[in-house]
Amino acid sequence: MGTWVWRVALTGYVLACAGVFLDYWTQWTGNYNVLFQVGWIVTVPGLLLTMVGSTVLGITLLVRGSAPRLPALLLALAIPLAWLILQATSLGNAVLPVMFAFGILGRRLEGIHAPLLTRLACSRLTPEPLGADPEIWTIQLK
Repeated sequence: MGTWVWRVALTGYVLACAGVFLDYWTQWTGNYNVLFQVGWIVTVPGLLLTMVGSTVLGITLLVRGSAPRLPALLLALAIPLAWLILQATSLGNAVLPVMFAFGILGRRLEGIHAPLLTRLACSRLTPEPLGADPEIWTIQLK
């Protein structure tokens, strides 16, 4: 079931991105044209698939016990949180819980690989121009 949930959610994300492109970036003239109508036809199913797919994906991740729990919780609560957000702001902000969930997952991936990136960056630095003791650099690399 997990594979199908991901497929539905990713389809919703792709349709939502295409809808945003058609809604905003094709209206440079200020006059509505046929692309705006096509954008609406793409945006509505994209938003619905995004909300439903994200909610089911979050529930699936919670049931499977994925870590970290916060992104799965944000995805599982996508529909109720979107309803609350829409009480105060515009439709574009309805997907903020989904964005925050994937942002948290991205930060976690960065945190996993950060020590390796830090070591690579520090290994290219030379202490001589800064006048620092070379022993300090070896301590920072350990």
